[in-house]
Amino acid sequence: MTIREIELDNFRIYKGKNRIELFPDGNRNLVIVSGNNGFGKTTFLMSLVWCLYGKNMGKVDELYRKEIDEKGGYSKYIGNSLNFAAQKEGETRFSVSVTFTDVEIPDTPCTEITIVRSYDSATNYDDELEILIDGRKNDLFTGSKEEITKEEEIFIRDYILPIEIAKFFFFDAEKIVSFAQINTPEQRRDLSLAYSQVLGIQKYEDLKNELVRIQDDYRKASAKPQEKREFNALIADIDFKESEIDRLSEEITNLEDDRVIKRHNSAELQSKLIREGDMMSEDELVRLKERKTELDTVLREADDSLKDLYSLIPFGLAGGLMAELSSQLETEKAYKQNKLQLEGVNDKTDVILGDMRKQRENCLSPLI
Repeated sequence: MTIREIELDNFRIYKGKNRIELFPDGNRNLVIVSGNNGFGKTTFLMSLVWCLYGKNMGKVDELYRKEIDEKGGYSKYIGNSLNFAAQKEGETRFSVSVTFTDVEIPDTPCTEITIVRSYDSATNYDDELEILIDGRKNDLFTGSKEEITKEEEIFIRDYILPIEIAKFFFFDAEKIVSFAQINTPEQRRDLSLAYSQVLGIQKYEDLKNELVRIQDDYRKASAKPQEKREFNALIADIDFKESEIDRLSEEITNLEDDRVIKRHNSAELQSKLIREGDMMSEDELVRLKERKTELDTVLREADDSLKDLYSLIPFGLAGGLMAELSSQLETEKAYKQNKLQLEGVNDKTDVILGDMRKQRENCLSPLI
């Protein structure tokens, strides 16, 4: 695998399209990138890492992870990569593309592979990844946008450069010193694995693993039914656990991104509070204290007034019942008044009738 060409478009210090060809010249196949400080050497190296690994670039180098944390997450970190002059001209999109030759893909003959990663700062969404085989899109990657992106990331890991190995290949002069200080068995194993991939030793390891797999297949074919069932159950369990590892790894990555964003927002809020506290004069502080005292007094007076009204609370709660009782009493009062009036009329009627009888009797007495 050989890097044939790199193109940076409005990426950081590189305004517009900047194409860098890395063709070997005859027997010379070593490319040296040199320049004064501030002329884009570090940006050039960073562009390669970003193009291949995107938001996972923090796993390639601790420096990138720290910068992402300081900026408050990957989106804010990479969103600041738009060239300043291009941004002033209204541009919002930047990209990096890397073209490889001599890449071997099983059952897919090709001359070159181009990986293009772009980001639009206007949308502030995830960056976009596109893989072109011989300059064209292909049917190796199918499904939804998320599924295609995941397949393309796997493609880079399997056929370009695994991220676990990239950390030993994308580095500057300062990191060479850290390589000399590798002393733990795990560090030596990772370094050995990385260079075995590049030097071709990994191909031997792959052939050996394939031979072991074929032997296992023969053993499986000659195994008893019960042993086959147990073997298949173990394989299914391994597949399930591997899928769980992938799921949990993705969840850990998302939680880590969320943690970085929250930590950054917290730091910004603390800085804001400190700045506002520093800008407050002594007179303003005195006025705020006096205002607080006034509000405390108003609050106490309101509490006292509320306590005076506590005795009326039961009546307020029973207001509906008392209204019904009052209405009932009024009704009974009217009924009794009507009853009394009716009784008075009856009494007067009896008196009048009695008087009339007496008068009639008096009138009849002389005649007799």
